[in-house]
Amino acid sequence: MKYKYTLIDKQNRSVLGEGRSVGLGYGFCHREGDTFTTAMPITACKDYLNDQVYSEVTGKLARNHGFSSVRQDIFKDGWGYQAMSVLPQLGSKSAPSETHVKLLEGNYLKMQDCLNWFEQSCKSEQFTVIEKVGDNMFVVLTPIMWCGGTAMISLNGFMLRVSMYGFDKKDPEKSFKASAKKCEGCDYYMGNIWPKMERIMKDGPPKQDMTHCSPHNLGINGYYW
Repeated sequence: MKYKYTLIDKQNRSVLGEGRSVGLGYGFCHREGDTFTTAMPITACKDYLNDQVYSEVTGKLARNHGFSSVRQDIFKDGWGYQAMSVLPQLGSKSAPSETHVKLLEGNYLKMQDCLNWFEQSCKSEQFTVIEKVGDNMFVVLTPIMWCGGTAMISLNGFMLRVSMYGFDKKDPEKSFKASAKKCEGCDYYMGNIWPKMERIMKDGPPKQDMTHCSPHNLGINGYYW
């Protein structure tokens, strides 16, 4: 099958000390035309994307759990680009979960719908596009509103992970909360994250000052403004 985009991934995930080490994974990419090249390992631990956003925004180096992030100008054209795939357990020779792969393959357009609903609520002029580039491999064209701080990119990963279990744009709140109950570990955080989502939909993304912060664990759950 011929795909619209090509993804090249030569990053080494094994150097990471992932906190979450299995399931849906993501990693930022460079884009040249229709070709995307990973700028970091695709990882099930979305905190590593916090590190890369921190470096892109502040220009500072971040070293956390096997990964060193530096500014690579990956947002230079006003978008972020992510590779996305269901990953096996870090260090395991087993295949990724067949159940999770089927969920991703079957629901990636619903994941796109979920992010588009939130982006529209935030009055974004850009909208996420998710394109299949191979078996269990996708690229996510990510609006810049998600790439300005660790809180927003963390929320982006959380929403992708939750909506992999389904999303109905006719009843977005109900369906999102229902999917969070199916997503291992996600429902636990919803009581804290959902009010922040409502605030962002009302007021827009927070203007996060990352001048003096440790980015790795400063995701949407732990960020307050």
